Amino acid sequence: MLNVMFTPENLDWDNEIAPGEFAQLPADGYICKIIDAKIETSKNGNLMIVALVDINEGEFAGYFQTQYDRFKNSSSETYWSNNATYRKVIFDKNDKVDGHCTHFLKRLMQSNPGFNIDYGEFDAATLKGKICGFVFGEEEYTGKKDGILKKRAVVRDAYSADEIREGKFKVPKLKRVDSPAQSSTSTVQPKTNADNVDLEDPPF
Repeated sequence: MLNVMFTPENLDWDNEIAPGEFAQLPADGYICKIIDAKIETSKNGNLMIVALVDINEGEFAGYFQTQYDRFKNSSSETYWSNNATYRKVIFDKNDKVDGHCTHFLKRLMQSNPGFNIDYGEFDAATLKGKICGFVFGEEEYTGKKDGILKKRAVVRDAYSADEIREGKFKVPKLKRVDSPAQSSTSTVQPKTNADNVDLEDPPF
């Protein structure tokens, strides 16, 4: 017979996961808050805005923060889920601000009355705490532990908060494992549990 030992060190009564706490996030539009943002250089050498987002309203409010906090209690290497990391290349090949980036910045201003992005030096940190609408779409992935094909919702497109509230958005089609990679929003497996561990360096 196998026995286990419970001690004050390994049994934390405050460290519990309620039923349904990590229910699958549905593909849908959500009002989100930007938890943090900065400018990074992509593997191709392009400057991009990297924003960590979380659901801010409704049934799934705080969804990714809960995952982050839960994993932080059991690992010294914790980082924000890549499923909720939004990346936009800033400049196109002609050194003009890319139209997809402009779309994102406009939706930010529309969602935050009084907030403006002016000409001059841009500080991505000013996006922290701002509200924006985001659509999460489903993509397939293969579980690293069991090799089973699964689905997860990842952040795809930016909308204004009002567009989300009014249902004026489109959920993208399921991205299958054999589909071409998305050009502007890169997602990799989140580090949230034993089955979803990504060994790449975190954006923050």
